[in-house]
Amino acid sequence: LFEHLGIFLEERSTLGPARYGTTVLRATAEYLGLSGREAEQFRDLSQGSAREIEQAWRDREATILALPEWLSVEDRDRFEQEAQERYGESKRRTLARLEQFLGPAPRRSRLSARLEEWMDYLVAR
Repeated sequence: LFEHLGIFLEERSTLGPARYGTTVLRATAEYLGLSGREAEQFRDLSQGSAREIEQAWRDREATILALPEWLSVEDRDRFEQEAQERYGESKRRTLARLEQFLGPAPRRSRLSARLEEWMDYLVAR
């Protein structure tokens, strides 16, 4: 799966964002052996998870950009670290829901072990 995702990532600019996302999700669903309603649920959950993670990243960036110039380097570092931790926690919670959906089947477990990396491919749109 991840070899294919790497190829899709290289072709992302020619595919366009929507087609790229659809391609990643379709290839992943096929890898997992999902079809019908279960494939739709996976797609919906994955797309929603990607949106949540993207929003958490935008929130992190906005927080950091809004820090006043007069802050000391130590305070700025602390606030940036706190923003990063909030982003990381939000991403972990979001991925946990997706991991729960995947369950313990062998291929699903292999994807779960690399879920954060997989999500990075999906949000690379």
